[in-house]
Amino acid sequence: MDSEAMKTDHLAAVQSLLSGRDETTIDKKGRMMLPKSVRDAVGTNFVLMVGKKGCLEVTSNKYYLELWEEIGRYSPHSDARRDYALEVMGNAKTGIEAEESGRFVVPKDLVEECRLPKPGEVVIIAAGDVAEIWSKEEYEKYKADRKGYNAERRTYISELRREMIEEGRVN
Repeated sequence: MDSEAMKTDHLAAVQSLLSGRDETTIDKKGRMMLPKSVRDAVGTNFVLMVGKKGCLEVTSNKYYLELWEEIGRYSPHSDARRDYALEVMGNAKTGIEAEESGRFVVPKDLVEECRLPKPGEVVIIAAGDVAEIWSKEEYEKYKADRKGYNAERRTYISELRREMIEEGRVN
């Protein structure tokens, strides 16, 4: 590969990464605007899921499939694998569509589980492959105690992943 092609590939990879902080609102029907920078990275058809911290995560279909591929490398007979998949992927909503303006609807069950206000202000923090959506109040709690915030859920998911890995790969 010549250096110009490498630069083009590198630029495309960097542009697909998320970064930055935005604030927006969610209305009483669960509608909110996804910032253009996030839409540019994840597309207008994306995945919503409850993150390890308990906030709402927005990610691309590509990244979501990569997560499934990682899980698929481990034994389907493993209880840890099954529990990990259910905990991490079981609440995901695929095929979420944003309008051209960036507006989309957060499903009611995710609004409730992620403690998003309806209506209210939300904070969007983006880094790498994921944008996190927090209620402004919950984000302040998280910032005040990053290690302790939702520690039980985070520890549980980490332990399931560790057990899944220890039980071994199938391919």
